[in-house]
Amino acid sequence: MKGFLYKELLQHKNTLIFCACMPFLITATLFVFIPINAGVNDAGFRDGLTELFDSRILPLVPVFAFFITGLMQSSLYQLDESKKWGFFAAAQPDGIRRSIYAKYVVCFLISIITLFSATIADMLLIMLDHLIRGTAMEEILSLSGVLPVMVFFQLFFRAVDYPFTVRFGTTRGAKVKIGIIAGAVLITCIYLLFGDLPEQLGDWFLAAAEFYQKVVEGKATDTVYLILGIFMWLAMGAYLLSYRISCKLYLKGVEQFEK
Repeated sequence: MKGFLYKELLQHKNTLIFCACMPFLITATLFVFIPINAGVNDAGFRDGLTELFDSRILPLVPVFAFFITGLMQSSLYQLDESKKWGFFAAAQPDGIRRSIYAKYVVCFLISIITLFSATIADMLLIMLDHLIRGTAMEEILSLSGVLPVMVFFQLFFRAVDYPFTVRFGTTRGAKVKIGIIAGAVLITCIYLLFGDLPEQLGDWFLAAAEFYQKVVEGKATDTVYLILGIFMWLAMGAYLLSYRISCKLYLKGVEQFEK
């Protein structure tokens, strides 16, 4: 197990480093445009900073980082898509399970690294807002409470994604997923246009809108926590199930590689 994991860590060390730096790179990119924007608008640097903080873009930086690192997770299998490596891994004692396990561990590690770096970036942005503009700490928008949930969203999406990647490869797997999603959307649209809709559909929409309003007003906190808790357990279960499915599909995926 350690050999495959070491190989994955060595192979993707730059990806791990990049994920750790991602929130800070996004923040630095935004701050680079401050003097440019200030020069164009004949405003001072401090005014440019104030405008940037007022735009509410900075609190979303950690969330953007999760989206970008999620794309990196999707490409973890790309370097190993060859028959030689696939059959070599399968020939090792318990090689298929160990190889897939290493991929899933690195994927999880990317999410954890992103969580820590995004949390630190969020804290730094809060401190900058407080020091530069003098905003009270309790008035500063922070999405740090959402970041742990983003980890489970990443794991859930990869749980759906990886079996397709293992079976069909990165490129073909993406096409298969897009085809399935497009087909599901098309069937849903056709049904909504021509099918018999349940009479309670309008009531469901009204109930959903009412629940959303309660969430915004902070009146459904317990329900939201319950839903998130259930989702987190489902995401972990889906991730483990995805690992087992990927192990079953491994050799079928290797056989379709050309080299």
